[in-house]
Amino acid sequence: MYKIFATLLVLFSFTNLFAISDCDADFEWEISGYNITVLDDSDSDLGAIISWYYTIDGEFVSDDPDFEYTFLEVGLHVICLVIETSGGCVDDRCRDVLIVEDGVDCFVDFGFEVDGMTVEFGAETDPEDFLSIYWDFGDGTGTYDTEPEHTYSSDGTYEACATVVSLDSCIAVACHAVVIEGVGIECNASLDIWALDGLSVHFYGSVEPDFEEVTYTFEYGDGTSEEFLGSSDGEDLWHEYAEDGFYEVCLSIETGSGCTDETCIEIFVGDSIGVDCFASFDYEIDGTTVYFEAETDPGPGDVIAYDWDFGDGTYTGGMDTIHEYEPGEYLACVTVSFATGCVAEYCEEILVLGAGDACEAFFNITSIVPDGDGWVVHFNNESDVIGGDIGSVFWDFGDGTYADSYDAEHYFELDSMYEVCVTITSSDTACTDTYCFVLILGDVGTGGDCEATFEYELSGGNGSFFSTSDASSDIIAWAWDFGDGTYGFSEDIEHTFDEGVYEVCLAIVTADSCVDSYCETIVVGDSTMPCEAYFIVSSITETDDGWVAEFSNMSGDAYEGNAWDFGDGGISDGENPDHLYTTEGYYTVCLTIGSAGTDCFDQFCKDIFIGDCFDASLVDTLFSCTEEYDPVCGCDGVTYSNECFATYYGGVLSWTEGACGATSVEEEMIMGAITIMPNPANGIFKTEINLATTQFMQIDLMNINGQQLQNIYTGQLQKGIHTITTNVHALPSGLYFLQINDGESLHTEKLMLLK
Repeated sequence: MYKIFATLLVLFSFTNLFAISDCDADFEWEISGYNITVLDDSDSDLGAIISWYYTIDGEFVSDDPDFEYTFLEVGLHVICLVIETSGGCVDDRCRDVLIVEDGVDCFVDFGFEVDGMTVEFGAETDPEDFLSIYWDFGDGTGTYDTEPEHTYSSDGTYEACATVVSLDSCIAVACHAVVIEGVGIECNASLDIWALDGLSVHFYGSVEPDFEEVTYTFEYGDGTSEEFLGSSDGEDLWHEYAEDGFYEVCLSIETGSGCTDETCIEIFVGDSIGVDCFASFDYEIDGTTVYFEAETDPGPGDVIAYDWDFGDGTYTGGMDTIHEYEPGEYLACVTVSFATGCVAEYCEEILVLGAGDACEAFFNITSIVPDGDGWVVHFNNESDVIGGDIGSVFWDFGDGTYADSYDAEHYFELDSMYEVCVTITSSDTACTDTYCFVLILGDVGTGGDCEATFEYELSGGNGSFFSTSDASSDIIAWAWDFGDGTYGFSEDIEHTFDEGVYEVCLAIVTADSCVDSYCETIVVGDSTMPCEAYFIVSSITETDDGWVAEFSNMSGDAYEGNAWDFGDGGISDGENPDHLYTTEGYYTVCLTIGSAGTDCFDQFCKDIFIGDCFDASLVDTLFSCTEEYDPVCGCDGVTYSNECFATYYGGVLSWTEGACGATSVEEEMIMGAITIMPNPANGIFKTEINLATTQFMQIDLMNINGQQLQNIYTGQLQKGIHTITTNVHALPSGLYFLQINDGESLHTEKLMLLK
């Protein structure tokens, strides 16, 4: 069975971390000033360790077991290690390291108050004023709030830490153990039967939500009972009854926090419910098709009804039946009712492997790291053989190179599109399967002709989308962005929206490397497109004749006609015009939308500067600007949060105090209305934006070098609260920035990834 899944990595990425418990990556370190010595402390039960891969703040530093390194800056740094053993085991470990400036002293400590699962924290620092404080709650979450309140999801002992950075760059850390016993949290016991075999019954007991310590007491209804100490993962066990009959079986649980619950079920044990009847069945498996035939005593002439439960949520009747399964393990049962009033039941576990489908090949991409002119990509093998083991693995990287390791790391030399495939074969060679992924690295030009288009139908909030794209070669991948933080990857697709206005986009990739995208705004429910004029200056380019300014119309499309006034006597009625300015200076550019007789009529104006404005050498996004909102209008017509952002993030040479052409605070994006949840994040985070008015918004994810890693959103957002979900599983641990540009102001938010 051969499967291809393709998407645009530049737009979307999906990754799940994979770990094998037979090896453990770990390391120790010693710090002397700015110098660190890292010593490997990894362990393996699955062959010798054959490779080490260290990164610091996301950058590769060494492939030796031990190494030395000199930091250039004080602060919090992230060191990560990935190991691979000769037995195919791969594991990774990341740890935070603090580099503190010599001769500067600072101190932090904190107290906390526990109320059930919720804890309130408060810190004391010396000196009292500090630049930032970060709380690590010990459960994989954290916050930059000064006095946070945190709710834990389960009982346990957690090491909570506060890290403070003072105004003079001193860093202090304090940690305390927080014991959560969950008093007052409800618990719910659950009891199920997994299998019946004559007088033997396979029980499974569990509890929700999660508790670290649970005592399970099973009372079997025959005068016997058993007690086990476990966790919320549950306990399963077999019990042998002495004779046929009805039994009431009860499960009692008590958590470590003192919560108790009980649940009971009634079961019948034996070959049949009636004393004078019997039921069983024979079956044959052909691939994923199973043929069932019931056997009874008395015979079929005395049977009123057959009721089959196939164990996959489907049912049917009849003495003989055929059922199509997905590969897997199922408990199939038949219940037979006889004319005498007797009822018999029989159950049996069956294993469906399928014809060649028992093998399920699959992999995920855990990281993509630029290295020189190429890219280092890490692949995690997540293949499976149902009912068996993987015997061999074969990787085809699409560039003429191959590998037979379980997981893979590969260096791609060129910016291009690669079809990466993994093929697995079971240990008994009974099945094989291949999974492929179209990987696009770097700036890939189009190889052939293609045009992405689509049509759609809306019924309430339910949308049906159909790709009508055209290409000179086969289209091998479709990627849908529905504008609400969700995506899809089939040629035709259905999606359910909440009421609102959305920009839906389709991107395609063809077999000859052509890439194209198409977007269309759709209105769901009673929402209407905003009648608001708006534009941005896309670029200003110096030529022999002067400066050419390119304008992009970002207005809502519920209007007819537009008129441009470029401030120098020039006008245009184009949608996205270019205009030549011959003299340096400031110009007021106005866009008017609408026409007589329509309900939509609006005007938007902004000042732009034409001339020598930008110097790329000034840009230094590593420079730490304060979050103080003291806006300045750059000569490029962009409002920056303060002079620091204008210099180091905008690279502009001059500015004036105040926002560009602002007449009210509502024309600016309100600082502080942006929330990142959670922060630090693991693999997924949400950006919540509360807007005072409908406006254009561009959100980009940047690394600490100022490079754009991912465009999270570009388009018009209506007034109100918006939540955008972003998948960052492919990125390594470290510090990142969210850069938010509303066309008038530029704002940044810090994002920490901890994995």
